[in-house]
Amino acid sequence: MATMDTPEMQNLLHEPHVAVLAIERATKPPLMVPMWYGVEQSGNIFFCTEEETLKTRLIRRTGRVSFLVQRTTMPYSYVGIEGAVTERPASADDVRSVSARYLDPATLDAYVSTVNIGRTIRFDLTPTKVRAVDLSS
Repeated sequence: MATMDTPEMQNLLHEPHVAVLAIERATKPPLMVPMWYGVEQSGNIFFCTEEETLKTRLIRRTGRVSFLVQRTTMPYSYVGIEGAVTERPASADDVRSVSARYLDPATLDAYVSTVNIGRTIRFDLTPTKVRAVDLSS
């Protein structure tokens, strides 16, 4: 098991893996949900979600999340990120850029048209701790 360097980590994050988002709860185990995400050229990670969800309420309460991205084919590797999040209203471009990572062009427009942009939030993740591991070595 070896630690990945920054370029390797960025390559993994730019691949269209479904992340696991974990948010702490006061009296229960963390809420864990699959999450599509986007990565900007700067390396900034963000994700969009509807405003009226348990996930959003918990994020607003704690202001932080844990985020895991893993490659499930060789070479096996993962990036675990803990950090603070900031929120802002999501734009149609935010939703489109995230969705385009996971959907083919033929279904992208139809999917984006179903999203209520006015009720969608964008969360930006600011890492406070990162663990990037290559499990293939």
